[in-house]
Amino acid sequence: MNKAIIMLLAGLTAGSSAVCTATELGAPPALRAYAGIDDDRSATFDDAYASFDLRSLSNWPTGFTVVESLPIGLAAERFQNYGMGAFIDDSFGLQFLLGPGGRFAALDTGNGALTPLNERLQPADQPWLWCYQTMATPCWSSLQWDATTRTLFAMAIDPWNAPYSSRVYTIDPVAGTAHPVGEPLPGTIVRPMAIDPHGRMVGYDELSGRLLEIDKRSGAYETIGMLDLAPTIPEGVMLPGADLGFSADGTLWLVATRWDYETDPTSTHFHSYAFTLDRQTARGTLVGDAGLVNVHFLSIADANRGPDVLFAEGFNGADAYDFRLGVDIAEPAAVPAGEATPLLLRLSNLGSGEIVLTEPWTITLPASVGVADVPAVHSDCPDAFVRADPGAGQVEVRAGVRVPVEMSCTIEFAIRATQAGSHTIAVPEGSVHTQNGGNGHTATTVFVAGPALVSPVLYDQIRYIGEGGGAYAVRWDAGVGPGPDWSSEGADDFSVDGAGWTITEIQLIGGAASQLVDMAIYPDAGGLPGDTPACAMPATPFTYPSDGPRALVSAPLSMPCMLAPGDYWLGVSFVNDYSFWQPNLPISGRQAVWRNPGGGVLAQVAPCPTWNTLTYCLGAIQQGKDFSFRLIGTRS
Repeated sequence: MNKAIIMLLAGLTAGSSAVCTATELGAPPALRAYAGIDDDRSATFDDAYASFDLRSLSNWPTGFTVVESLPIGLAAERFQNYGMGAFIDDSFGLQFLLGPGGRFAALDTGNGALTPLNERLQPADQPWLWCYQTMATPCWSSLQWDATTRTLFAMAIDPWNAPYSSRVYTIDPVAGTAHPVGEPLPGTIVRPMAIDPHGRMVGYDELSGRLLEIDKRSGAYETIGMLDLAPTIPEGVMLPGADLGFSADGTLWLVATRWDYETDPTSTHFHSYAFTLDRQTARGTLVGDAGLVNVHFLSIADANRGPDVLFAEGFNGADAYDFRLGVDIAEPAAVPAGEATPLLLRLSNLGSGEIVLTEPWTITLPASVGVADVPAVHSDCPDAFVRADPGAGQVEVRAGVRVPVEMSCTIEFAIRATQAGSHTIAVPEGSVHTQNGGNGHTATTVFVAGPALVSPVLYDQIRYIGEGGGAYAVRWDAGVGPGPDWSSEGADDFSVDGAGWTITEIQLIGGAASQLVDMAIYPDAGGLPGDTPACAMPATPFTYPSDGPRALVSAPLSMPCMLAPGDYWLGVSFVNDYSFWQPNLPISGRQAVWRNPGGGVLAQVAPCPTWNTLTYCLGAIQQGKDFSFRLIGTRS
């Protein structure tokens, strides 16, 4: 990854700010946008990555500036792997792309050069949600930058399992991780989604055809109305994969595609149009026609920091009013050290005119408190731009935040203490500067953090479930199914540290109709499971926790398993059902092993009556795989 991309992702580049002058009378300025152009009318025609004026979109290629011409094969790969785009702040030299299968990259808008950043961005809370690498089975559906919180937001969808769902995530592009926000949106397939200059999220539900207003903190949503693009695109005719975006003036834009029925009722050629959408009614106004192409992974290159405020003597009648700003801090909820809790700052306008912050405001936290690495900031103050970097000891509020007349607004961000105890957070008198003074008193609160909780997870190897299925691991009783010759067992290694562990529960990814599983923990013997288990747990009942990922097996032990420090193997066989122990990537320690003493399993590549690696016994499909399991208990 080149240095410029790293600096931009880490938020280290200096924010640019322009002084705006009055727009000349006449036509509105050009609204630059970038997108992929897919022209399928000719197998020999090159597709393209191009820029254009969204306000005056015309038939391709008129009015388009081709950044990179793409041969048909490369274009198909590019557009399938990277399906949606976003700019960060007003850095329009790099468009960040996220594909439905989780591929994350930066695209140079000057020359079309693509820099891969992450091959498989996976939702941290749902390792079962396989993000395939094709458009046919999408996982990610939208990518948008929120300037008010300096956060990349994405929408994930599960369109294959009724009643279907969508969920908001934040993306850490440096770490390559995705974290869920709030609750899922049940019964929806939100594709696309956009965020306006004030941080408000809007999405289109393909399932119902509704335009939604979405609370990006909680996942709650309200219906704006049924999307209405008639007569250009009648109801039910719009193809999946439309693009939404906001310009800096708050206008909501939609680029949508349909089949070219006007030319030929049986046509499978694309036809894309640009609309502006009414935020109150979801009614679209046609503003441009791109012709017989598919315009996709659109990003609008308009300053998405939110409108700047231009200050001047007597601005907004400032010299005629008595402005008084009150700042209060709500007491954060007491939580254990290391856990996140929201901190709420309330700005109250106690005067008779609008208050505007004229200088940046820095909120300094105690040395023992830092910003939590969760969706960090929310504000309902107009034109709020707040930076709260995870782990930072301060929060920066940009000048230009407005507090309306006789109103209050809030700035909320998450904090966590590094140690137990009482931590005083203060906003000193006069530290918030406005056009006529500042806050008139010192606001303080005490954040009480209890002792840090000790995680009950001793070992966790449920990170990413590999594709291609797991390994058959079943104990068959005589007279049941194919019989004992088909009995097999999988095993994977782990190490006990410290003074030892007491295991009280084992979790797996797998399952069986009997809801019974044989488990054993074997000491390591020369890199393979030993003959005599340290703990044997035959026919252990298990359940599927409702709040866990699909196929998560939770098996509390009837007797705790106490282990001294050392290397061990967990052996697993589900009972009397055609069942598979699901894989995990990448390999941790040694590769998992497998055995089938009776030799009856027909899928074996090589007979394995004794322990050998998954790859040796079951072939190349198991290359690079381990098993998925988690050990829960206490440390000695």
